[in-house]
Amino acid sequence: MRKTIYSILALGLVIGSTLTSCSAEDRNSDFANNAENQSVLSKSDVINAPLAKQLQYKKYYLQKAGKVIRELGISTDDLVQLSIQSEAKGQQEKTFLLKDVVTLAKSRKQNITTDLSKTINQLNNAFKGIDGRDYEISIYIPFAEKLETFRKGTSNKAANNDIFIFEGEEKSEQQYFEGYILNEDGNYVSYEQLINEQMAEELGTQGKNVAVIGIQDVQIITSPQGPATTNKKSFRLGNTVIKQHKESWVAGKSDIAIQMYKYENGTLNKINLINSNTFGENEYIFRQFSRKEIKDQTTVNLEYLPLVADIDVTASVYNNSRFPYVIYEADSWPVTKREIKFTLPNGQTQKITFGSSDMEYYHSNYHDVKITPYNDNAGIRFNTLFK
Repeated sequence: MRKTIYSILALGLVIGSTLTSCSAEDRNSDFANNAENQSVLSKSDVINAPLAKQLQYKKYYLQKAGKVIRELGISTDDLVQLSIQSEAKGQQEKTFLLKDVVTLAKSRKQNITTDLSKTINQLNNAFKGIDGRDYEISIYIPFAEKLETFRKGTSNKAANNDIFIFEGEEKSEQQYFEGYILNEDGNYVSYEQLINEQMAEELGTQGKNVAVIGIQDVQIITSPQGPATTNKKSFRLGNTVIKQHKESWVAGKSDIAIQMYKYENGTLNKINLINSNTFGENEYIFRQFSRKEIKDQTTVNLEYLPLVADIDVTASVYNNSRFPYVIYEADSWPVTKREIKFTLPNGQTQKITFGSSDMEYYHSNYHDVKITPYNDNAGIRFNTLFK
């Protein structure tokens, strides 16, 4: 999904196990400059604003979401249960939406004031229609299972032990993040230390919930595939291994996407297989790979999943066809724009623009703008086939 997370980074964060950073008191002394206390652009203006303004807009609304969770009377135990239940509902791993929190509060007849209702509506619409995507505010709890084990042994199910991290622009190399807690006055204060993955897991075993508040595009639309014929086949990946994390630990699963053009019989067409949109370009997020799958370099067979239909595999046509395509990790807004250019047999140059904080996994310039039967590089290994 998705995500620099808002943090106060010190250069050279780690030497061995030592973290060099300012104290929580020092960080809180600058909290008046926090996004929540600054004026932000309107949604219509922020779409074309500089990245810094977009990140400020995002953090402003994500911090509001954290306060709404508390105002709705939702406990840490409630959040953990929503996270555990998310995969059973077909949602992203350990991730649920702010609207799930609101639904839970309403089911308990929680009093929702007029002002709170207005804030919820504002949050529901804050990221709709940005870059052509309808984002929902999401909550990801990376170590929900640790928290569930701890909280089974406690009788205080109403306690709040939440440490919020707010999603920003993804940087895969970032290990430490700023955490925030809500004090008794309902104001954010910085957690005593910057938080890395190991610390978040340890906090989970102590019943302290490190929760990442971000955004997620939940509109999954897959275009129907045309039926295969003698000459027309669907392009698919077979055994696929993602070798490199291109997201930090706070981002959850990696959204692996493809964009492709087909140059066939002298005609160039964009492949219109869509489940999301980045900078006006059709992209297909064909699978989410978990952090464990990437860490273990697990082989996943994707032969069942057609990526591109209606490719003419007749030798006289196929041998002269070209397929500009890019496989990459798709990140949530706001995100860096990247571009790959391809040269076609007629001399035409075609570019593919995609949104990712890291370089692509693969592009077909490596194999003369053709579909390679097999690829194995530092980031991805796959074979291809037609069915």
